[in-house]
This record gives sequence, structure tokens and C-alpha cells, in this order.
Amino acid sequence: MHTGILVPERGAASDEILLRLQPGRFLRGRVTTATGQGLEGAELYLRPEVEEERSDRGLLARRVRSGPGGAFVVTGLEARPLRLYVASGNGYADRSIGGLVPVLASERSEDLVIEVRAAKRLAGRCISDRGGVAKVRVTVVATADPDAAALVATSDARGEFFFERVVDGPLRVTAQFGPYEVVTRVPAAADDVVLEAPKLEAATLRFEAPDGLLVPSSGHWRFAWRNGATLAPVPDFEWQAFGIRDAHASLDVIAARPAAAAFVELRLPGMARSFVPLERASSALTVQLDAACQLSMRLETPDGQPAAGGQVQVRRVGEPAFELSLRSDEYGSALAEQLPSGSYDISTGEARKRVEVGAGRGATTVLVAPPPRGDLEVTIAGPEGQAGDLHLFARRSSFHDLRRVRSGETLIFEGLPVGRYGLVLRAFAEVPGGQAGSGTTTKDVEVSAGRRVEARLFSTPASKKHR
Repeated sequence: MHTGILVPERGAASDEILLRLQPGRFLRGRVTTATGQGLEGAELYLRPEVEEERSDRGLLARRVRSGPGGAFVVTGLEARPLRLYVASGNGYADRSIGGLVPVLASERSEDLVIEVRAAKRLAGRCISDRGGVAKVRVTVVATADPDAAALVATSDARGEFFFERVVDGPLRVTAQFGPYEVVTRVPAAADDVVLEAPKLEAATLRFEAPDGLLVPSSGHWRFAWRNGATLAPVPDFEWQAFGIRDAHASLDVIAARPAAAAFVELRLPGMARSFVPLERASSALTVQLDAACQLSMRLETPDGQPAAGGQVQVRRVGEPAFELSLRSDEYGSALAEQLPSGSYDISTGEARKRVEVGAGRGATTVLVAPPPRGDLEVTIAGPEGQAGDLHLFARRSSFHDLRRVRSGETLIFEGLPVGRYGLVLRAFAEVPGGQAGSGTTTKDVEVSAGRRVEARLFSTPASKKHR
């Protein structure tokens, strides 16, 4: 079976299409326990190893369950590396296996064998000298099992966290207190793991304002860190207020063991935001203030209407390079405030623009927002092992997708332009030497902006329609 995307030939008649096909590939294997016994009912979730933001529109993920003897097969795959997530439940730990390349039907290959291991519960508490610490990101990695999925949880209001299914063996538990990591190694899962926040010492900030500007008497700060070449706020860490006296302030932000990429982001009224690196050797820091700029943006649809709820990325070019993520309001407007002067790259989807902002001034720009998109999840129901060809097509655009599927499989299409789509499933029974019988099931679905729509098709050789 071949798989591919159907795209109308540019300039061709409306009923004429160009079909670009690639040989369909497959991935086949078994889920087993440590004793080699097949495990039925394990959920397998397959995604590309690397996803391209601009080109990956359409089918991105497949979800199936292992059958009798733990066997599974996924067909109609492209020739690209995949990552497989296995959630077996039933007291077994999840697994994550990367670098899998599907093969052609004509190629000889061994079935993939996925061995799941017994799981145990791990629980603990994140604390500081003031008690439990909420919103701490806790990650657990099995050090003796590279294919065990890394697990992530967030501490609750009392600082408590738990994991129901971790690998029974040595573990590395990491807690993210702001920009500072605390790592604990435990020989096995337990219910009393304690992760203590590092003790923070004061950093003295001395503010200098340009001529004609006064240093404000208060401000706000939050932790930030370097993500690649860009500074970004530490997740789940809210803005904190602080006072300024005689152009000086004291903040408890420096740990005994510094984080090389840790910063404090400062916002003072009327001033451009600034970023201060946190280094153990620098407990006294000078902050040079500058007049604030602002950037006003308007998002429009291709026909000139306001694009409400659009995601806008604003990235400063040069040092300090930082990025803001904004959403347009009901009028299509978005405002980036307290910016230092310089060049900014603005993007929404594939629309990009560079804007210059001068010291103490503002700038206004208009971007044409991409069409709104949503997700579609299609589940193929029917007799076990039933095969078929699924055709998904947009009613009012050029998007088409055609591929081989099996009953019990779920296909997840992401980033589809909103609108009405048609689903056609031609089911057949596979017999030695070919196919026997066929039946067609059809259905229409509406893909909505920012939502995932679920559809279910019943695969049967007998002709049957669903509307």
C-alpha cells in the first residue's frame, strides 16, 4: 500500500488532482514482560522524532493497542525516524524508544520487542525553610534503564508530589526551584523523598538612570534563564514585588551553587525591562536603566478582519535577546510593553516581520495571521485485524490525505485549517494473495480553531454509511 498527500495541480481544472505517492512503510513488534510473556492491551503512541513547525501539518501521531500475545503493527508510515511511547499500565512502567525507522513490506527486518518492567510508586515533598514549596517541577529518570520514559510532575500547594508508575530500580530525581536544580539519587522508589530548596542569599542592586529620569521607588522581579540564545522566564514562577530606597534594593536570589544560565528579570515603572545575571561572585550588581519603549501590533485575517486570539512571538535581536509570547485581543491587538530600544522580530505562524524601536518611543505594525487551525482525532473501530484505506479531505481547500489503517487504531491529525472535512474509509478483509470484499463508511466533521475534534469510523466489509 502506498501513502501520500493529494494536492490539486496549480492551474488545473477543479476535478483534476495530482497524487504524489510514497511507498507505505510499517512498524511491527511485540510488547512483553521480563519473562517474555506477551502483554495485551498496552497503549502505543507513535510520533515523529523531530517535528517541523512549518511542514508538519496533518497526520502527526498514531495510537494503537497491542493485541493477543502483545503483537502490534502500524502501517501507512513515512520514511522518517519515529519515537514510540508505550503505556502498558497494569503495574508496569512507561517506556520511550526513539530512532525507530519504519520499513517497506519488501524489506526483511526483525520485529521490535519492547520489554516492560515492573513499576512502583514514588512520592515525596519539596520544602524550604518556610515549609512546603508549591509549583516545583519534579522529574524522575531511571538511571539503569535508558528506554524508561522520563516522568514529570508538579508539587501541590503543600509541596507534595507523587508518581504512580516508576521503574523499580535506581532513580535520579530532579527538582527545579526557580532556575536552580536540586538533584537527589535514590536506590529505589520510596514514599519519603525530600527535595530541599537551596538557601538563597541577598544580592544588592544599585540602579543608575539616564539623565532626566528618576529611579522608581518600587518594581517587580522574576527568575529567568537562557534557553539556547534566548532568555525566557522560568515556568510557574510569578512576579515578585520589591522596594527601592536611595536607588538600591536587596533581593534573595543568589544560591551557594550558582546556575550558569540564571538571571533575574526586572520591571520598573516607566523603564525598559532588564536582565541581571546571577553569579556567586557578584553579590553587588549595577543595573543600568533605560526609558521604556512599546510595540503595538494588530493581527488581521487575509481579508482584513481582526484576528482575535492569535499567538504572537516578539523576539529581541541582539543582547539581551529575549522573547515574549502574547495573544491578540478581540480586536486583533497585542501590546508588548517596557521594551529596551533595538530590533525585534515579530512572528505569528509563518508571517514574520522585523521592526525597529527607538529609545522611549513606540512602534506600530500589522501582521496577517495564518488561518486558524485545529486537531482531528480519528478512531477506526471494527473487527480485530480489519484493514482499510482512509481518505481525509477538506471540503473547501486542497488538503487530502490517504493511507492504510487497521481497526483499533487512532490517527491524530494536527494543525489542520479549520473547516469541514470528509472522511471515507474503504474497509476490506486481507486474505492470502489479496483482499476479499469491501465496504465504505463516510462521515463529515467540522474542525474548530484551537480544539481537538474526535470522530469514530466503523470498519466493516459490508457497505455502511454514517452521516
